[in-house]
Amino acid sequence: MKTASNAQVRRHNERVVRQVLLERREATRQQLAQKTGLSAMTVGTLLAAMQERGEVEEKGSVPSEGGRPSVRYRYVGERHKVAAMRLYRLEGRNQVRLTVYNLFGDPVYRDGEAMEELRPELLDRLLARTFERVPGIAGIALGLPGQVDGGRVVFCDHPVLEGETIPRRWESLYGVPVRPANDIDAAMLGYVQGLAPEKSQGLTAGFYFPQSFLPGMGLVLEGRPWPGHRGFVGEFHFLPPTVGWESLDYEDRGAVEWAAARVVAEACVYVAPDRVVLYGDFFRFGAAERIRALVEERFRGLYGLELEVRRDLGPDYEVGMQALALTQLKETLFGKSEEEL
Repeated sequence: MKTASNAQVRRHNERVVRQVLLERREATRQQLAQKTGLSAMTVGTLLAAMQERGEVEEKGSVPSEGGRPSVRYRYVGERHKVAAMRLYRLEGRNQVRLTVYNLFGDPVYRDGEAMEELRPELLDRLLARTFERVPGIAGIALGLPGQVDGGRVVFCDHPVLEGETIPRRWESLYGVPVRPANDIDAAMLGYVQGLAPEKSQGLTAGFYFPQSFLPGMGLVLEGRPWPGHRGFVGEFHFLPPTVGWESLDYEDRGAVEWAAARVVAEACVYVAPDRVVLYGDFFRFGAAERIRALVEERFRGLYGLELEVRRDLGPDYEVGMQALALTQLKETLFGKSEEEL
C-alpha cells in the first residue's frame, strides 16, 4: 500500500479546511478543527498559509469559553469567478444563457439572448460583454448539444461549433481554460443533486427530446457524469434509428409515448439504470405512468422501473453546469485532488 507523502497530506488537509470554509464562509480555528477532525495546531498552520496567499482573511473575533476571544476567519470566495454558458432550444428558438458564479457558487451576473440561428460571432459578443463587465473570471464552461471528447466537440446539433476552434479561440482571447460539456450530461448531474442521498447513487439515465434534433441520453454513475469512451454515451445519431424521429408527430400522445418507451427499454437492456428521467415539453399529464407501463409490459413486469418526466430541461441543466463550472474553477485554482488523478 502506497504511503502518502507529507506534501500530499498537507494538500489533502488544506482541501478539507477549504471545503468547510466554502460551506460556512466564516469560522474560527477551533470550529474548523472540530468540523475537520484535524488538530487546532494543524488548522492554524494551514490558515496562516492560506492567509498569506490571500485565500482567507481575519474577520474580527468571537468570545471563547474561559479564554481569549477566538479569531474568526473568512474565506475570500468572491475573488475568483467562472462563467457557465448554456445552449439549448426553447419554444422553437435557440437560447443562450450565461451565468457567472463566484467560488461560493453565488450567481453574480446573468446575461443571455434568443437566436434564430446560432452563430459563433453572437456567442463571442455575449462573452466579450461579460468579461468587460465582470472582473476575475478564471474559466469558461460551455454546455452544448453534442458529443464532447476532452476539449473537442466531436459532433454537435449546431455544426459550426464542432471541433476545437471556438474553445481555443476563447482561451487565447481571455487567457482562461474553456471546457465544453454535453448538455444532457450536465442536466443529469443537476438532476441527481436534487435527489435524496440514497437515490443519488447507482446509475441514473436521462433522455432529452428536443424535437428539432434526435434525442440524446446522459448517464450519471455514483453521482458523477459517465460519458463513456470518448463521449459516445447517448450519441444515437451513429446508429440506424429504431424510431422515425424526423417524421414523429409530437402532438400524437400515443406515438410519442410509444417512441419514448422504446428507447427507455433499449437503455434498460444495454445499461440497466436504476432510474430514468425524460425531458420534453410535449409530454402530457400522466405520461410517466403510461410510459412506465409500456416498458414493464415489454419486460413482463420484471424490471421495476423508476421513471420520471420533466417538461423543462432548463433547471437541471443550470444546476449541473454550475457544478461543472465550479469544479473547473477549483481545479484551475488549486489543482485536482489525489482522488481525481
